[in-house]
Amino acid sequence: MRVTANPISVDVREFDALAGSEAVLAAERELQESRPEKLILRVDRTDPSKNVVRGFRAFELYLYEHPEMRERVGMLALLDPSRQDIPEYAEYLGAIQREARRVNDRYARGGWMPIDLRIEDDFAASVAAYKQYDVLLVNAVFDGLNLIAKEAPLVNTRDGVLVLSENAGAHDELGDYALTINPFDVAGQARALHTALELNAEERRRRIEGIRARVREHDLSAWLEQELRALEGAASSRS
Repeated sequence: MRVTANPISVDVREFDALAGSEAVLAAERELQESRPEKLILRVDRTDPSKNVVRGFRAFELYLYEHPEMRERVGMLALLDPSRQDIPEYAEYLGAIQREARRVNDRYARGGWMPIDLRIEDDFAASVAAYKQYDVLLVNAVFDGLNLIAKEAPLVNTRDGVLVLSENAGAHDELGDYALTINPFDVAGQARALHTALELNAEERRRRIEGIRARVREHDLSAWLEQELRALEGAASSRS
């Protein structure tokens, strides 16, 4: 038996085209009208493994420790409801909603709401948010890969920083350019959010350009070629 590991990638040309599509541009204009000075983004399914509740608690802790950032920073959570016919998944969606409400009840003031939670399947809005984030939070408990960590930096226009779980498969490829977090460590995630928001422009640019270079070099076509070579190698050795 031969085992190879070829992490799948994304269609780079597709995302380049999507970023300039009318649907995405319209969603982006709407987001720009309401976005805070600094935007933390997460785009996920509502699976328990995505660790949304701990992410909200980390953001709450960040606001507690950095009161100067209240009303200046917000978290946009674009979540796709997942497997709601399974009781555990339905309950976790309820926990997500309760946690967002609790944080907002604690810190909201004036027209500012810390967590903007949107539960819907809206791909154009997700790509628009990809373009506008200052920090992208991917704190999955465990994730086979996580393509969002690859997709979003491709189209981001603000040199956004990736905060990435060490248990996401994408960390093997992108870890050198991300801020690494333990998904169970809420305090560590809060510190990473602070670090990401405070990084200087040069370091932000270095990190996102490193991610882009990796994803563009190892795109979907490169992944397919690797798969075919592995199959050919297996067939040759067998014959």
